[in-house]
Amino acid sequence: MIPNLAALPVHEKNSADLIVEYLHQIGVEYVFGVPGNAMEPLYDALARSERMGGPRAIVARHETGAAFMAEGYTRETGKLGVCCTTVGPGATNIITGVASAYEECIPMLVITGQTPLPKLGLGALQDSSCTGINIVSMFQQCTRYSTSISHQDQLEGKLIQAITIAYGAVSGPVHLSIPREIGWAVAKNNNSVYDLKSLISKKPLYNTLGSDIDAIFNEIVHSKNSVILIGKRSASAIDAIFEFAALTRIPVITTLQGRGIAKSYHPQFRGMIGMGGHSDAKKLIGSRSLERIIAIGVDFNEFDTCGWSDNILSDKAIHIDSMKKYFARSFMARLHVCGNLLDIFEGLMQRMKSNVRFIGGENEVNPSLNVINFDRRSGTQRRTNNKNGQFLRSIPSHGKDDKRSGQDRRCLKNKDQWDVKRYFSVEDEEGYSKNNNASLIKPQHLMYQLSCLFPENTRFLADAGNSFVWATHYLHPYSHPNATSRACGNEVLRTGLAFASMGWAIGAAVGTAMGNPDHPVVCIVGDGSFLMSGQEMSVAVYEKVNIIFILLNDSELGMIKHGQKLADIEETSYELATVNYCQLAKAVGAQAFEVYTAADMAALDIQAICNYPGPTLIDVYIDPNELAPGR
Repeated sequence: MIPNLAALPVHEKNSADLIVEYLHQIGVEYVFGVPGNAMEPLYDALARSERMGGPRAIVARHETGAAFMAEGYTRETGKLGVCCTTVGPGATNIITGVASAYEECIPMLVITGQTPLPKLGLGALQDSSCTGINIVSMFQQCTRYSTSISHQDQLEGKLIQAITIAYGAVSGPVHLSIPREIGWAVAKNNNSVYDLKSLISKKPLYNTLGSDIDAIFNEIVHSKNSVILIGKRSASAIDAIFEFAALTRIPVITTLQGRGIAKSYHPQFRGMIGMGGHSDAKKLIGSRSLERIIAIGVDFNEFDTCGWSDNILSDKAIHIDSMKKYFARSFMARLHVCGNLLDIFEGLMQRMKSNVRFIGGENEVNPSLNVINFDRRSGTQRRTNNKNGQFLRSIPSHGKDDKRSGQDRRCLKNKDQWDVKRYFSVEDEEGYSKNNNASLIKPQHLMYQLSCLFPENTRFLADAGNSFVWATHYLHPYSHPNATSRACGNEVLRTGLAFASMGWAIGAAVGTAMGNPDHPVVCIVGDGSFLMSGQEMSVAVYEKVNIIFILLNDSELGMIKHGQKLADIEETSYELATVNYCQLAKAVGAQAFEVYTAADMAALDIQAICNYPGPTLIDVYIDPNELAPGR
């Protein structure tokens, strides 16, 4: 039963209580932030809320980490991510994390403290009003809405307005700057007036005309060589898109930002274009015979267009999106259609099924290029899940030839679950699958091992730098091609590449694990990023959430080093000090392991690590001379 926060005992409700009550109304469980004097009213209200089972505070170690946590929480749950910080440097510190959410179009409420109103312009400590460091103006550059509360009567209306804007047609973070005295002010209404949950649950009305679907259909029918290019906003219709691809035999490729929602083992999937992309996908998008590019949810930014390639930015494109704002970047496209992506592709499939001559048409289908053997029967090295998707925390160990019965057999329905066909090639197939007993593990083989060792619904997050290049190219966790995705948390691999902040994955992993503690969360991060934001691991220790940090340790900024080498310029300023990261992790209460070889990685008890009540650091000493793919 949901507790009633509207009836606070032995306490006169104030404005901060009202904020928390509205957050509780829409299902928010956590407020991520760093406390300070200006935020005392909110933290006071959160303490009372926690005792009643309502939203509670999660204390980050740095304000940017708090925003990354809020973003990770929203990506996993679909609920509003909320972060807060005090006035002055606390507010400026959080801006990088807010900017990341802005570029990713992630709904987020950011609350910052403000200088007391009577002290404006008088040289107050950390003055962040229009008379000092103007925080509201700063946030206007990276939010959908930024305002200050200058009177108690404004608070409820502006709070409602901010949150509804966060969930608007173009979603993103919103910002409220609240002076301390307004937070303490006694609320005029004892109960919340608005039904905020109803307001934000209203879906935007799409006017997807049948004529628009007919226009797409006619373009495809009259094309002999098409390709489907999926971007990050295709998630809501990804199952229908792949079903459409199977029906029409049109190959599917993905942008770098759309990589996480792709079905790696679907017969029509040919890989990713752009930085770190796959050769098969690049050949398709660069083919002179290509007639149509069906671009779905694509931003048409530098990453999505392979550095603004003329072959993508051309009249071959059919741009389908749920947001018209991105059409301005694809003005050269032959057709623009805005609407509900699921409705569009269900409509297209109806038309295709009635057009027998087109089904199984003239698009070339590449043969199977490789068969990867995922040994899903390794017992002690895996966590398994039952047919309902729930983890079985205590699974007995079995050898490969042992008989299985009951729950342990539920994840082994047929041979297809460990003989998995991949229809595109990766660079260095030999190093990817075998590692050849190298003295230091190859990053490409590490990605292969991560794909094999962790269960199907693991959440993988890859940080900026070489981490995301290795992961987007080589990390292909098993998922059945016909598996149905969920509305939220359906990305196999998550990145924060729209703004590409180093350290993003660390905080986002904490928010992801807080949002869904029953699924393993694996954070792939370089040692450079870990030195920036690794202190957030102590939040996972305190909260006892299970996160596996895969630290790519080469004692250098690998992307900088390799970029300088390839550009034939002075190789400088990329070295990092040698650090014992396992000791650092253990010092904050995490467990830690060192890995030098593929055998070391294979010997880890992954099931036990996934069951550990807290974070684990796996310090992987990778070969620093391995060049990331596509470089």
